[in-house]
Amino acid sequence: MADIDVRRLAAAGPVHVTIPAEVAFDIEALFEIQRSVFDRLGHRGCYSGADIRFQLEREFFVGVDRSIRGFSEG
Repeated sequence: MADIDVRRLAAAGPVHVTIPAEVAFDIEALFEIQRSVFDRLGHRGCYSGADIRFQLEREFFVGVDRSIRGFSEG
């Protein structure tokens, strides 16, 4: 039986990547994130065959002090 590359299995369905606006509008940071995601899917150079969906962060949390934080702020 052939070995299964677990990283290749990640590309079998849609991959959702949510990023904050600070990253989305910083082209170098966005390229770095893309390379990291591609690497996790098994190929740092491209994402041929993978369905990767990048979306802007759209969930925020409001504290009792009315401070607002996004998922990227922990």
